[in-house]
Amino acid sequence: MADCGSTCYLTCYETCSGTCEAGCRTCVGLSSCFGGCYTTCEGTCDGVCRDDCTGTCKFSCGETCSGTCEYGCLSCAGLSSCRGSCLGTCTATCADDCTGGAYMTRPADFTGFTEVYSGAPVTNLTASDWNAFNNRLIAFAHYKGKKQSIGTFSSVSVGDNFTAAIYNRTVQGLSVLSSYITTTMPTNKSSGQEIYASYIQALKNALNSID
Repeated sequence: MADCGSTCYLTCYETCSGTCEAGCRTCVGLSSCFGGCYTTCEGTCDGVCRDDCTGTCKFSCGETCSGTCEYGCLSCAGLSSCRGSCLGTCTATCADDCTGGAYMTRPADFTGFTEVYSGAPVTNLTASDWNAFNNRLIAFAHYKGKKQSIGTFSSVSVGDNFTAAIYNRTVQGLSVLSSYITTTMPTNKSSGQEIYASYIQALKNALNSID
């Protein structure tokens, strides 16, 4: 068979620019392919796109997805939305975990809190350091495929009171990664309890222990 310009109830071996009920080599234009596209899908594919997907792919895209992929794809690019996992770089919206791009490799150790030590003033714990630590914690969550579990963290500002609630939220975030932490896991503190430098350093040590 050659091109399908209307409705094809079996397989289109070439270009499908209409509706293909089974599978076709290439879906283009505003076509709808219900079986699967063996090469590029530029329309709507209700099956599996084995090559690039630039339209809507209801199942998985075998290569780059620059449209909407309902399940998984090797790489999400452009304005795409990948609702499954992206095995390569995700530069758009990935509803689950993107294991590619910057998160294919372990984030660098957190090197802040250098001025937080026993006997140092409480003010040596800066807002910028604290926010940076939480951002690095999120990066590790992405790296370990726990993006959906860790949630978000409220930023702190200069002059804010550093409370047990703020500390405990970060401990909660770390607990999502507890199975990867190889040192002592920090614990929650009570309201009004003094937060010692050792507690802050325990957070850093726990995060950096993740392989």
